[in-house]
Amino acid sequence: MVKGNKYQSIPIMLEEDEFNESVFPHLTKGSKGPDTKLTFHRLFNSLLKLMHTGCQREELPIENDRLCNTL
Repeated sequence: MVKGNKYQSIPIMLEEDEFNESVFPHLTKGSKGPDTKLTFHRLFNSLLKLMHTGCQREELPIENDRLCNTL
């Protein structure tokens, strides 16, 4: 196995310059709906993290007490 090769695994986070170079040119901004509060870079990294870790309960952006009461 070759050591030090950065493409041996699927990335879970891209730097902003890597994102702008490889992913951003393929995205389009919607013309309808409200403006986004997150940048495309931050949204993309959040999706990569979610796909890598799965939807773990600790990672959900709501309080645990509310989550337990709704189940």
